[in-house]
Formats: sequence, C-alpha cells, structure tokens
Amino acid sequence: MWMLFQVILIENKEESVRRATERIFGSGVSNISVVQCNLSQFHASFDIGICLHACGVATDLVLSKCATARASFVVSPCCYGAVHNVRLISYPRSDAFKAAGVKYPEYLTIGHAADQTQAAIAKLDQGRECMTLVDSDRCCLAQQLGYSTQLFVMTPPTCSPKNHILVGWASQS
Repeated sequence: MWMLFQVILIENKEESVRRATERIFGSGVSNISVVQCNLSQFHASFDIGICLHACGVATDLVLSKCATARASFVVSPCCYGAVHNVRLISYPRSDAFKAAGVKYPEYLTIGHAADQTQAAIAKLDQGRECMTLVDSDRCCLAQQLGYSTQLFVMTPPTCSPKNHILVGWASQS
C-alpha cells in the first residue's frame, strides 16, 4: 500500500516558483505545494529536508533548519566559495574543525579552492579535496548534534557541477 505524503517546496525566487508550479500542474500530482519565502520564514514541521544546489551558506541554513526540526536531510551543496559568516552561521561549523585550529580566513580559502572543480582546471583534485573538507565539517557538526551522517559522490561526475550528497538522520538513543 502506497503512503501519500505532503511535499512542500520552499523557494525564494519568483521565476523558480513559476517554473515549479507549471511542472507540478503538468505532472498531475496533488501532494506538492509551493511556498515562496526565505527559508528563515518557514516554520512548519517537517520530517525530511531535501536541498539541491544550495549555494554557499544556503546549504548550512538548510542543515540548521533540519537540525532545529530534528529532521533528516539529503543535501547537494554548491558554490563553496560563497561560504561566509552570517548572523546565524559561522565557519568553521564543527567543534572538531575548530579544535584542529582551522580559522575563518583559512576556511574561506578552502571554500574558494573547493570551487576549482571544472574538468579543464589543473587544480581539479585540490578542489575536490577542499569540497570534501567543507562537507566533512558539515557532517561533523551534524554528528555533534546527534545525527548519523554519510557523504556520497554522485556518479557519473558530469551529472552535477559539484556532485556531493550529504545525508543525515537522527541517531537512535
């Protein structure tokens, strides 16, 4: 027996909301609704947060929203060079990275280097390592908050510009 669940799509950009609404209508499904707002304005409860290509700090805002709701998450980060301290988010994220002596200026450098992942760029391997550092810090924070996490790489590599997937679920006590 299939269980139908409600999907709420949160999007801030008007053009993306329009496109999503058209696609939902064209698909004929009835369990998806669209809310146009900033993530900080969304206050409903949810069980799983899913995010595709959230640029820079947006990934960490989604992870923070999931942690507050004790929701599982599946996140595909993007634009690592756009990570920067904002009101609710500061870098490095985890106690483990802070204890290792990683400071904010170095973290920004790691984030910028993580964006060097185009196939034609000579620093591709370095960029991928830096992506892994940033996403490992995110996973360490989630673990610190009681989550079990895994970091995956999508295949083939050409399927996504960054192709990392962070998965987390609340650990059993």
